[in-house]
Amino acid sequence: DDDKAVHGQLDCWCKSNDKDKTAAIVFGEAKESQLTSELGEAAAKMDELKTKRDATLDEVNKDEASLHEASTLRMKENQEFHAEEVNLVEAVKACAQAVTVLGKHNAGFAQVRAIAQQLQAAQVMELGRHSVQPSDMLALRSFLLKAQDSSPSFLQIPGMQSYAPQSGQIF
Repeated sequence: DDDKAVHGQLDCWCKSNDKDKTAAIVFGEAKESQLTSELGEAAAKMDELKTKRDATLDEVNKDEASLHEASTLRMKENQEFHAEEVNLVEAVKACAQAVTVLGKHNAGFAQVRAIAQQLQAAQVMELGRHSVQPSDMLALRSFLLKAQDSSPSFLQIPGMQSYAPQSGQIF
């Protein structure tokens, strides 16, 4: 009897244990497939984030390159502005000299031509177009044209227009 009772208990234990173990195996396999799926999703998310990171790094590199290009352009524009400013300062000094010379010597054609040539060399007309009033530009242009068109003939000097050689004309 005892053997039958022990056998009955063992049989019951084996059947219930078998059901529990089978259920645990099924649950374990389901959990394994769930974890495998989540692992795949996590790997896909990592790839997506790596792609976004690479795109962001590329954008940052492009922005840095654009910043460097803009800085270089700004430096070049600053140098051009400085050169233009130097030319305009030279032009102003030349104009001041011209006014001084013309004020002292009304007939100083050689000096007027020299000042006009300095102004032309300093590219006053081109530089002044952006920063000088139109009426001032017209006056400056008129001054430069008159100074350049004047020939070095001594007959244009006041008081010398009636000059005639005493020996007559030489052939």
